Amino acid sequence: MVTRLSRVRALCATSLAAVALLGQPAAAHADEHAGWQEAGDGKGTYGYLREWLFGDDKITRGIVNSKYFKDAITGAKEFPLPLVKDALVLGTDKASIQSQACIRAWGCGTFKPSLEMVALKRDPAHKEMFVGAISPEAIWQGPGDTERALLIRVLGWYADKSAIPLVVKMTTYGSNEHTNDATEAAAALLGVWRDKSMVESCKAAFSPDRNDQRQINRVRHTCAWYLMRVGEGSDIGARLKRAQTGTGSLDLIAGAALGDVSGKAEWQAAVKEHAKNPGNPAHSQALVALAVSGDKGAEKQIVALLTGKEEDPAREHAMLLQTYADTEVGKRVVAGAKKAIAKLPAKGLAAQTKALLVGLALRQGDEAMVKEAKAIFGGDNTETRNILAQLLGKGNYAGSLELPSNGLAGGAPVAALEPVLAEAFSMESDKSVRSWIARAWAMVKVNTAK
Repeated sequence: MVTRLSRVRALCATSLAAVALLGQPAAAHADEHAGWQEAGDGKGTYGYLREWLFGDDKITRGIVNSKYFKDAITGAKEFPLPLVKDALVLGTDKASIQSQACIRAWGCGTFKPSLEMVALKRDPAHKEMFVGAISPEAIWQGPGDTERALLIRVLGWYADKSAIPLVVKMTTYGSNEHTNDATEAAAALLGVWRDKSMVESCKAAFSPDRNDQRQINRVRHTCAWYLMRVGEGSDIGARLKRAQTGTGSLDLIAGAALGDVSGKAEWQAAVKEHAKNPGNPAHSQALVALAVSGDKGAEKQIVALLTGKEEDPAREHAMLLQTYADTEVGKRVVAGAKKAIAKLPAKGLAAQTKALLVGLALRQGDEAMVKEAKAIFGGDNTETRNILAQLLGKGNYAGSLELPSNGLAGGAPVAALEPVLAEAFSMESDKSVRSWIARAWAMVKVNTAK
């Protein structure tokens, strides 16, 4: 049976209000378009949308989780511009982000996937339509806290830095608690761009008054990473330790990196006490704290352990390196450890260390690591593929630091990585790993945006 489009239209005043929000004439959205019939029938130019929007692998569940992600980011199908314009008219339900374009028996969930498709296409000609659909406060004030993070993500994917003021605005409306999801997303995106617009908001996240807020630990993880990445926050090192991020090793390392050296004597004692067991976490964490606070000897020891033959301390330090890789000390450690990458085997703990180091080097812009990434993604070791995919997809793989799962802190500033990710996406048999590859792919252009 043919599925027909059922347009949900409000009273005239409501329709005019929606048009006014978008700042576009009513004619741009008021007329039916034959493409919706094609989508319903699964035939014609836009027939593919039947599966994309309403099939078992539908993109309305999040485009990075769908096998159609590759088609969307590469433009393999005819872009449904007329239908996207139609779908980006907000519906009358203010409790969720729904479109006025509703399809009988399928619903009104075309607004968010349309945003994702536009963002991945990154066509400058779509900017007015795209940003215009997101800018009105009614879009992001009413639907709930987590929706703001989604809107910031698609603004990030579009890779246009002129959207930064809008991103920041979404984090400052309402109470701190009700913007925590947006703050986390904004800190991730602006950390990638090394933009300092979130410095004060991130510093404020470490106030003890916010200890019991919803999602505050996630915000503090991302903000600690952001402040280290942009080189700000030396005045909150001690405050970070008191406020806590929920992870002791991150509190220790980020606090030291941001200027709190009050525990220096304890770190020196721990390094001495466990000198014969460098794989001990107490030894590793203390050594890193000393290094990021300026101890050159500790820095050299870390490089030696990363490039040495003992697998346990090498992997332990590779895991910790994710936390401080964007500091000046971290950059030097990654540079020093890269000489060992080619020699590391493709099995065991050493293979995991290799995947971590390859990912970190790529995130620092090392194009020479592209061939290493290709080899890992092309191999049969699911765990190393998972490690590299997560590190590139969200910015970390487990350990002390936990960056947003939406992937806004992910990617790498290496354009040559794109074809490798495209091939890896097509070949990957594990859907979870594939979704991290998709996030990494989406963020490559964001990382290279000028």
